[in-house]
Amino acid sequence: MRHMALALITRAAAVFCALGLLLATAAGQPQLAPGGAVGVFYYSWYATEAADGRWIHWDHGVLPHWDAARADQWPSGPGHFHPPETIHSPFYPQLGPYSSKSPQVIQTHIKQILDAGAGFVVASWWGPKWRKGMTEQNMYVDEAISVLVKELERQPKRQDGAYLKLAFHLEPYQGRTVESVREDLAELNERFGASPALLRAGGRPVFFVYESGRIRSNVWAKLFQPWGDSTVRGTKLDGVFLGVIMTEQDVDTEITGGGFDGSYTYFACESTSEAAEPSNWGALAAKARRGGKLFIPSVGPGYDDRRIRPWNSASTRPREGGARYTRNWEAARAAKPDAVTITSWNEVAEGTQIEPSVPYTDPRTGQPYQDFGPNGPSTYVDLTRAQSGAFKRELSARRAAAAQERAPAAAGGGWR
Repeated sequence: MRHMALALITRAAAVFCALGLLLATAAGQPQLAPGGAVGVFYYSWYATEAADGRWIHWDHGVLPHWDAARADQWPSGPGHFHPPETIHSPFYPQLGPYSSKSPQVIQTHIKQILDAGAGFVVASWWGPKWRKGMTEQNMYVDEAISVLVKELERQPKRQDGAYLKLAFHLEPYQGRTVESVREDLAELNERFGASPALLRAGGRPVFFVYESGRIRSNVWAKLFQPWGDSTVRGTKLDGVFLGVIMTEQDVDTEITGGGFDGSYTYFACESTSEAAEPSNWGALAAKARRGGKLFIPSVGPGYDDRRIRPWNSASTRPREGGARYTRNWEAARAAKPDAVTITSWNEVAEGTQIEPSVPYTDPRTGQPYQDFGPNGPSTYVDLTRAQSGAFKRELSARRAAAAQERAPAAAGGGWR
């Protein structure tokens, strides 16, 4: 009985501590430090034969149609791309096909991302490489993420004081459960919990949980609600957890019900979900505010995955010389969100990258790749700099006005 009483007291203390942390984050919206309100989705799954002993992802296979009855209408399988001459992207990167473990590549990316006005990367991670069933690519990412954190820690000081941070993008994997996610959080805390490179809000590291809808909200609640059986709230594994939403209803059912701190939209093609449609972001942001939750829309320059999904042309979204990207940014700014993410820095297979790309003609086929147009490889870095700068100024003004309106109170923790 003494052990049971002690357990109940410990659980109650954790609940009150966690509630205090949540209120400090949600109440009045947390102040975001300069540069900390814009992030880019970042992928570390690229390997080269020269640097890593084999190609990974640059030679991505062509995916079969989801309907087996129609799949034979298009080619599929490996062997269609032969890097470095032929790659799986509609655009060719300025750096050429690169290794995600290259310190030089990472430092170049850090500079370019900061030049674009972004303050953090959302780095995809599929769990530790020791987990059963991990693919070669996902094991490589687990190794590459350590290099990425190290390079972020040693990034040179800039005159403008900008410093790039990292949030983790918790990707789905076979057999993912709230118990395995708790193991993932413990792994990341052990390896990187003390790193100054991590993006934090209210002192807690930030996690984006991709395809969170694969697990029911009442199951997520066990992990993210203060009263959950396996709660991380008030423990060293606590964080700011953001789930993907597909509809407005998800804000209540998935985000609030699951105990998430907020939501993001991710998808660069608006036909993917109701939440990915920019005209809906204002309503989504308002709903999140009413519920004390964060809302982070994801803007994209376009979408084109036809090289790996030749049957998916209906989802293609042309870049329109940057006009689509500008419209999406304007919609995001009008929604007055807590932050903005960009899909993506380098998800090249889906043609969403803003990473500098160059004109290129495939020497094997004579076919030209797409390019960023007359303004050159840095077109989207330049567009992002202008839009992110405007957004951060607007956000700062809103925060200042809100601070004047509310009574003096203990300051909440900001993203830093």
